[in-house]
Amino acid sequence: QEALRWTRTSYIQPQSHLYDTKLFNPLTQAWTVDTFLKDLEERYGGIDSVLLWAPYPLLGIDDRNQYDFLRSLPGGLPALRGVVDDFHSRGVRVFLPYLPWDTGTRPERDEEGRQLSSEDALMRILKLLNADGGNGD
Repeated sequence: QEALRWTRTSYIQPQSHLYDTKLFNPLTQAWTVDTFLKDLEERYGGIDSVLLWAPYPLLGIDDRNQYDFLRSLPGGLPALRGVVDDFHSRGVRVFLPYLPWDTGTRPERDEEGRQLSSEDALMRILKLLNADGGNGD
């Protein structure tokens, strides 16, 4: 399928925690995709895609679910959408973790308060952030 042809050449995909100081500068409170990518270019020639990880090591310490950790990032989901857009503008695809076993935390709900299935919750956040896919754990 044409829409997935890029997957055939996505060879280098690191996992990065969203609190990596090359990706987010805590002093300036700014997302720094260029700094992150420059570092990876210098260390091993760049990347094709990235898995942006937020839930570990904190998932389970309270009732926040895997998507709440994305919402709680500096700037919230709008800022994270900007990070995804920055990666895309540099030719890098973005994946988010998918933790279907995350059943002991707060369930994800739609706008009317109905509980979403694990799959629907993932698709909603991927669409909202314009991410390219999920990485199952």
